Amino acid sequence: MELLVRLKKYKVFLLVIGVIVASVLGGKDTNYWGLRDKSGEQILAEIDNGILISKEVILTENQEIEIADLIAKNPNNYSAHQKALISKKTGAEILDEIGAGKVNVKEVWINYDQNKEIIKLIYDYPDRYNEQQTYLIRVKPPEEILIEIGNGIRNPNHIKLTPSELKKIRELIEKNPDKYNDDQKLLLK
Repeated sequence: MELLVRLKKYKVFLLVIGVIVASVLGGKDTNYWGLRDKSGEQILAEIDNGILISKEVILTENQEIEIADLIAKNPNNYSAHQKALISKKTGAEILDEIGAGKVNVKEVWINYDQNKEIIKLIYDYPDRYNEQQTYLIRVKPPEEILIEIGNGIRNPNHIKLTPSELKKIRELIEKNPDKYNDDQKLLLK
């Protein structure tokens, strides 16, 4: 009994020691605990697998440099979604291109900084932007989420749905189960 009391006294100390050991060992454990940043290669792989979305990733300076180097060496090996991480275009430039019809909004991938700027511009000046331009920041309907999963753009294991989205997806899949693949049906589990 006395041993348990002593262990409780030292539980914070033991936790700190465990964290230090994990950081010295490196690898997956330190990434899991957030003690070491993911490598640029890991981030690119997670975007490719649909685990991460470029507009939600905040890069450190080292990650940005590593990703830029990897993409510069073999640009054909990386998708537009992955290349968006290091795009130097401003949010305003992207909105202008969409407004002028130079690019299809459904083929535009943006990074975190661009997303932040686009949200600010659209909320500050809503009358300046058309439906195509505001498409970048809208909440996707369940039907579109299913399409993205079906096309392999997003990984179903990494999508968080609201109860209403889940209900709508359940209705769609139950209504026509042959229309949807196994990845799309994973959303119901």
